[in-house]
Amino acid sequence: MQAARKKGKILFEGHHVMFFHDISTELHKKRKRFNDVKQRLCDLKIDYSFMYPAKLRLLHEGKPHVFADPAGKALIAGDFNCTLDTKLDRSSGVDSSHVQRRKKLLQRQQGGVGLLVWAGIIKDELVGPFRVEDGLKINSQNYCQFLEDTFFTQWYRKKPASFKKTMIFMQDNAPSHASKYSNAWLASKGLKDDRKMTWPPSSPDLNPIENLWALLKREIYHEGKQYTSLNSVWEAVVAAARKVDRQQIKKLTDSMDGRLVTVIEKKGG
Repeated sequence: MQAARKKGKILFEGHHVMFFHDISTELHKKRKRFNDVKQRLCDLKIDYSFMYPAKLRLLHEGKPHVFADPAGKALIAGDFNCTLDTKLDRSSGVDSSHVQRRKKLLQRQQGGVGLLVWAGIIKDELVGPFRVEDGLKINSQNYCQFLEDTFFTQWYRKKPASFKKTMIFMQDNAPSHASKYSNAWLASKGLKDDRKMTWPPSSPDLNPIENLWALLKREIYHEGKQYTSLNSVWEAVVAAARKVDRQQIKKLTDSMDGRLVTVIEKKGG
């Protein structure tokens, strides 16, 4: 193959001869999984290239993005959420007035402090949830230390090197996430350039973790359940997380190709 590339255009009896890599049955199946995404890109007239052995490459805002697996399956979507905050309850099916009453009750009892939780999803796996120390202010330094103590120490370090080379880290543009300090720290962990997803501004719906929070909240506050302490809320979060089916998580991560293509189609709008 290298010799053919070096020689350039090859003619035999006036016909152009082309050489292709030998593709195994397993690789053929892997390449075939990109067909739906490629068709949608063609329908939207978005330029892309498909590289050997099975990588999709496209340009967005002048930057190349390479996907080694369709549907963002090598992408870890992580985020913080305050289980007593009503801002993300729009799609949860929970009556926000009941949530607001529970929030005010616990704020009176806990001095106005809510329970902050971090979790991530990748393929069909739930990473966490991890509880943030009560009252901790999430600045850049504390954010990075939290990731070190939880995500990196308890999950990421156990993964093989081959996985780490393909994983893409996804987070929003919160100040503690997007700061120079945090970017430099994540880069020191190997999460930089194409290993860290570029996040469009004002795009909370891009992250499938938001749908996970909705699932957890539905379970936590099922039938108007109320709590009298942050510890009891945390116990409910852990119990609800254990009930989340792997197929539910896979459905969320599989939705990433459609979300990304929509962002490109709308030009980030």
